[in-house]
Amino acid sequence: MSKYPYLSCLIAALSLKAVLVIALIISGVIGLGPDEAQYWTWSQELAFGYYSKPPGIAWQIAASAAAVGNSELGVRLGALLMGSLLSVAIYFLARACALSPLTCLWAGLAFALTPIGFGATFLAITDGGMILFWTLASVFVCSALQQNKPLPYRWIGLCILCGALFKWPIYTLWLWVAVAMIFMQDYRYKSLLQGVAISLLALLPTVVWNAESDWPTFRHVISTVVNPATANNAAVATATKGNIGEFIGSQMLLLSPIYAILLVGAFRALFARWRMLSPSLKWCAAVTIVSFGIYGSLSLFKKIQCNWVDLAYPTAIVLVCWYACEEMVKGRRWLAIAAVANVILLATAVSLPILSPHYPWAYKINPFKHNQGWQQLPQALAMGGYDADKHYLIADKYQTCSLLSFYGPKQQRAYFLNLQGIRKNQFSYWPGIPQEPKTVAFFVATEKAPQLQLRRQSAIENYTQQLSQYYSDVQWIGEFPLVQAPWDTLNGAWIFRCTGFKGAMPAESDLY
Repeated sequence: MSKYPYLSCLIAALSLKAVLVIALIISGVIGLGPDEAQYWTWSQELAFGYYSKPPGIAWQIAASAAAVGNSELGVRLGALLMGSLLSVAIYFLARACALSPLTCLWAGLAFALTPIGFGATFLAITDGGMILFWTLASVFVCSALQQNKPLPYRWIGLCILCGALFKWPIYTLWLWVAVAMIFMQDYRYKSLLQGVAISLLALLPTVVWNAESDWPTFRHVISTVVNPATANNAAVATATKGNIGEFIGSQMLLLSPIYAILLVGAFRALFARWRMLSPSLKWCAAVTIVSFGIYGSLSLFKKIQCNWVDLAYPTAIVLVCWYACEEMVKGRRWLAIAAVANVILLATAVSLPILSPHYPWAYKINPFKHNQGWQQLPQALAMGGYDADKHYLIADKYQTCSLLSFYGPKQQRAYFLNLQGIRKNQFSYWPGIPQEPKTVAFFVATEKAPQLQLRRQSAIENYTQQLSQYYSDVQWIGEFPLVQAPWDTLNGAWIFRCTGFKGAMPAESDLY
């Protein structure tokens, strides 16, 4: 009998999913989001650190783009690999908790078919790498707890090191390792300190880059955590308002409603059988319950983003499958129903971008509306007279700069012109317009319905006035549709032609 029963079945299912995801990416139905485009611009300028995140995501995209080119597939191929490995890691996490082979298979499959599991394999974002290495570290913890062996602090530290290259919240895993130490009464402090030291090596690249750039990453994190208003974030107005209903709803959607209901049942079963549970399952339960409890409580008082609790999803899925497969009568039937429902949900979600230009209701509920229309940017620029060999691109938002850099002709990096005095970003630390030898710039601003229609006239006037402070001649070229519906333009670009750069730049922002 195989040492890892059903693992080959899981790999076969993940391979089929990978083929379908690749086909979806190549189809271009769902373009890159602003964050993905931003991380791609980072990957074109490899460094030890970047303004708001550690360098892992840029290194990941650079590697996958080197393999298949600077395309949407090149940006997302690394995420597909990381997300697929994450499902395999969850299989091993369930196995480390001594669950049955079929339960382990279901754990890997269940996560792969959740909306969060789809996102982990489709979107090139920082969460994927962090969750993968969090799960691998959890495998080491649970395996040691289950076998009553000393905790492998060095291996745990290595996993945290790799995860911290993507996002720093993975360092909170050391708090859960401390909980495991209490269970095990494992107080080998020398080995523990070695593991912590290994994990802290992930900070070195960021520290090196920040030391040369006046510590912007740390200033940004402090500004966002201590005083969100200084970050000039669009969500500042609601940052201090609770969103408990939205938080619960988003968790149910990311896990899927059936899995969310099964998780509540698992919590009840865990409390009822707590004394009989294995240490590894208790640890998974503690991580999941406390994580959801803390963020759920905080959502009563301030806005909590749905992905802030994503580190609890791997252990949550293990608990769901433990409850359905080993505690419920006919619980596997509910897992199968949930899997089919998730496939239908995901198929519906990816079809909405196709339906959006034809049906208003589809546009309103389309979760990928921020990913649509950017493939039309080259056509819009060409219609406006842009020539990549003679002109350069500028924008007043780093998101637009990122999208112009990726989708623009010849993928030349756009320049950030801080007309609105918003916070710094990575473009603030790259060479600016004064170093550009070309003399004609095309300024591009994008907007979605209904603001596209409501702001059109005022935007033309305001942008013309603002740009005239930095260019001697500013001409309104026109509005070009990016997503066109029979009844209106859903997403469009306003393009201005600017000549005669005066040499001055907007005052440097002191916001981080």
